[in-house]
Amino acid sequence: MGIGARLESLTAPSGPVHLWSTERSHLFGASVSVQALFFAAYRDLLGTSKLDVLLPEGATVADLVRELRGRGAPFSALPREPAVAVNRTYADPGDTLRAGDEVAFIPPVAGG
Repeated sequence: MGIGARLESLTAPSGPVHLWSTERSHLFGASVSVQALFFAAYRDLLGTSKLDVLLPEGATVADLVRELRGRGAPFSALPREPAVAVNRTYADPGDTLRAGDEVAFIPPVAGG
């Protein structure tokens, strides 16, 4: 494992899962940690319901989505502009994230 790598903890239905990822935030100085939450189809797709993500200070919802999609499969299957709520309020891609924010990825639903 190279310099700047960190262990991230995922919560999967069967318990904690650990995954190594390359930390990019050290290139930008200060960073913030947010918790990404995945529901229904996104939870099934990713195999986890939550993930702690470290981002550079000043990062936006769009930056979080790019970070996740950039991790490759299965995260690359997330839409480029998914419906997202930050701290239980719908958010726009340009909204700035702060340390401790809870970012819920809301999958499309069908109904009738």
